[in-house]
Amino acid sequence: MFAELLFELASQYTEKSKSLLYKINHDFWNEQEELYADFYGTREQALQTTKGAIEQVLIQADTAVRQSQVAKYEAMYKQFESYPKGTQKGWLTNRNWVIRIATGVQAMSEAAYGRIDESMAYVKDIVKTFGQTLPGSINEMMPDYGCPAQAWTIYGIATPLIRYVFGIHPESYKKTITFSPQLPTGWDQISISD
Repeated sequence: MFAELLFELASQYTEKSKSLLYKINHDFWNEQEELYADFYGTREQALQTTKGAIEQVLIQADTAVRQSQVAKYEAMYKQFESYPKGTQKGWLTNRNWVIRIATGVQAMSEAAYGRIDESMAYVKDIVKTFGQTLPGSINEMMPDYGCPAQAWTIYGIATPLIRYVFGIHPESYKKTITFSPQLPTGWDQISISD
């Protein structure tokens, strides 16, 4: 009976995963840009997101960045306004998750697939923003805007280093810890403390 239940659940989840894969690739993929959208929603949500981005840039970016970023978002806003009210689709607004600008998600993805050198290239890009906006912090979005005090800001540095370079895998419920380091090219030793 238990095996039948597991088989039934496996079948249900297999079907859900196929449906989800189709939905993501259909609803989020922007063929023209050849990128996945930042979010799926209405025209009104896209306009609100774009307004918020303009406000954030005006508060936090330096003058040179401010001018180019505001112009970019204002053009985007006008483009989004041209869609009929209520339009629902995938929208590219910040492109935070889908471009070569260093993100923790990309650093983690590279490391998870054993591409440690590529992961470290993203980590180095993230580190370049250290202290630009707030002493002792890195920016949420590169090169120098967004909130410098976010939990995920450190994600792109600490997690690839600890989990993949140092290879530290604790399993507290088993009271065990496994070490499986993967050193980047040119690194011949590592150490960690505290």
